Amino acid sequence: MAKAFLDEHVVHNYMVKRFDEGKLRMKKVIAKGMVVRKPNWVQVKHLSYRNTLFPDFEEIKLGNGSVVPAELKFSTSSFDYHKTGHRSHQQYIEEKADGLIVISLKHDHMPTGFSAEELDVWELDYSDFSSWCRINFDLLLARQMNVHSGSRRVYLMMPGSNNFFPVSSNQQTVPPAIKSGIWCPQTTYTGYDLAEGDVILFIRMRGCNSRIVQPPYLSEKNRIAQGGSKRNWVSRETTLQPWKILDIHICEVSSEILSREEYCDMNSIPRTTQLWVQDPEANGVWRWGRVFEFNHIKQIDCEIPVSNLYDRNIGHKLVFTLADFLRQAGANRFEISNDEYVYLLQKLIS
Repeated sequence: MAKAFLDEHVVHNYMVKRFDEGKLRMKKVIAKGMVVRKPNWVQVKHLSYRNTLFPDFEEIKLGNGSVVPAELKFSTSSFDYHKTGHRSHQQYIEEKADGLIVISLKHDHMPTGFSAEELDVWELDYSDFSSWCRINFDLLLARQMNVHSGSRRVYLMMPGSNNFFPVSSNQQTVPPAIKSGIWCPQTTYTGYDLAEGDVILFIRMRGCNSRIVQPPYLSEKNRIAQGGSKRNWVSRETTLQPWKILDIHICEVSSEILSREEYCDMNSIPRTTQLWVQDPEANGVWRWGRVFEFNHIKQIDCEIPVSNLYDRNIGHKLVFTLADFLRQAGANRFEISNDEYVYLLQKLIS
């Protein structure tokens, strides 16, 4: 059977992305089994998701309401957990006691017997979802085909020194990421960005920082935009001459991005488990809420000056990418082309 182009997983990713942006809103169209005549939009204040289990969202808070579980459906009429013969009916009864709500992308009509269940139905902003799909069409199509919008992708990431590498302490009980093979992506990465087989370059640089690199980077970028010729601008700036790549760890992604809860459940470990050395928790909420797994392939120790990477072709683009990456302290999603990746490896190995 052909797989639907848009499934509930897509709606799920839309909700997570919009929530991360502080823009997720819904309106209550059914209250305790009764139609709401003039529903108002309410912002989602809290969201804890499972992705694959019932209910889809373990916790959700709308406006000033209570924290409740929620099940996501394309349309209200497809909800059938309330039916006695459903395999998850017993869990439905338990979740209902905790205030279970139904979230519908587009409310059509209540299924048979639903009204007597006295559940609330909340409808998503369909217009916003439609706009989001248009913007992310290439990613959605790539997911349908089980590929990226292209081939293998290569990303740059900064390893947090105390989370990625072993710390010099005999008291360390949490394994570093280089041994555990798990990492938390920046919030700019969506569920469509990383896939098995993608390459992550965990790169450590020394002799420069975001404050130092930004002025000459912006100045050179503006000069090029005004028609200036290509040049090794890093070697011309005294403040940038100490800037070098210390080492690179080449890793291969071995899982999609998971919620922290989902990762713990799938690996049969308590959700209260500390995953990294620096992994702060406040009021039951962990600082690092998402996880992907990776395999460590190779470490390259190089201590090569960044100015040595420059040439007027691929090296020109690569140096600009590294400068932009450093000036934003890795806070954005940084993908490099396969040509840049191969060029970088050739330079480092030689």
